[in-house]
Amino acid sequence: MKIFNGRVKGKFSKILALTLALLLVLGLQVAMVSADEITGDLSGKLVILHTNDTHGGDVAVEGQSIGTAGVAQLVKDYEAKGAEVLLVSAGDAIQGDPLVNINKGLNAILFMNEAGYDLMVPGNNEFDFGFDNLKELEQKAKFPIISSNILDKETGAPVFKENMIIETTVGKIGIFGLTSPETLTKANPKNVASLHFPAGEELYEIARQQVKKLTEAGADYIICVAHLGIDNESEPNRSIDVIENVDGIDVVIDGHSHSVIEGDKYGDSILVSAGTKLSHVGAVTVGKDGITTKLISASD
Repeated sequence: MKIFNGRVKGKFSKILALTLALLLVLGLQVAMVSADEITGDLSGKLVILHTNDTHGGDVAVEGQSIGTAGVAQLVKDYEAKGAEVLLVSAGDAIQGDPLVNINKGLNAILFMNEAGYDLMVPGNNEFDFGFDNLKELEQKAKFPIISSNILDKETGAPVFKENMIIETTVGKIGIFGLTSPETLTKANPKNVASLHFPAGEELYEIARQQVKKLTEAGADYIICVAHLGIDNESEPNRSIDVIENVDGIDVVIDGHSHSVIEGDKYGDSILVSAGTKLSHVGAVTVGKDGITTKLISASD
């Protein structure tokens, strides 16, 4: 990108913007089929649509990727059925295909802005272009980036917003984020040298404190959006480790291991994850009759 300057750079930016708009429209043409997957009246219910590990797979490929335009269409489809919709990402969105690598993840953020994401939790790959770059992208995002266990090494203070409470039709939804401690080794160590990622018991205690804070603030449901994964090599920092050691979490929306999990029950907690590159979009439906989960696949 440094080779562009002055008039050339301005022209390139306009071309890029037009290209992104065209890609979004082309993706939308493939995505509308999935509306048939949504049945019944969803009035009075909240649907949390979730994605993870998109890795630049923002353009729909029939049968393989729903695409970000497809995600945006799903939001509209659920709203048309009467649901209130939240759209969240469990991380690893800004690095992957050349589409997002070309400007260090900015295109991914622009796509997510257009789709109307409500929040993202950073994954390890969000640090591949450096922590400073991620903070710059945070300023361009029209949604908050949250994580409770990414701390400044010197002060011990969180470097992102830890949590948020969203008022919805079903009550207050308390959401907190967790990012894999493996970021210290799976990102370039230079990119995270100023940061500390608590692991093991420290990680569990942070999660317990988040549940406590959100509960005391009146949250009716507690959602953890995590980039932790379920791979054995990630133990003891997996999402399932957090669930086993932390009470009070209703749903964990997970990423990192590229797992396809429609809704595994662990005690009182439900674990979901939507694969990679938008092969699936997950839907967590919250209503007076409880919580249900489903996955919508690109083949659907």
